Amino acid sequence: MDGVIIDSEPIYFRIISEMLREMGIEITRDELSKFVGRSDLWETFKEKYGLDFNIKEISDEEQKRFLSHLKNQFDDGPIDGVDALIKKLENKGYLLVLASSSKMENITPC
Repeated sequence: MDGVIIDSEPIYFRIISEMLREMGIEITRDELSKFVGRSDLWETFKEKYGLDFNIKEISDEEQKRFLSHLKNQFDDGPIDGVDALIKKLENKGYLLVLASSSKMENITPC
């Protein structure tokens, strides 16, 4: 699951950096890290850099690239220790439930 079981931040950083680079903008990891967990990234960069794009379209493109990466390139596996923790809890008879604020399309492939 995006950000809970897998570390998705490096994937997002790469995709967003690539998309901004295509628009002629270079961004640092420090600058991008301020947007982790926020939903105003594209609005902020559009205003800050005077970019001309539709927020929904650019967000949809980011999502498309992210899902493509998960389906075709991701092989990092879960965050260290997650498998062992899940198995340990399961073996002890705990009912496991996982929650996320991510979109279902980000959760399902993971």
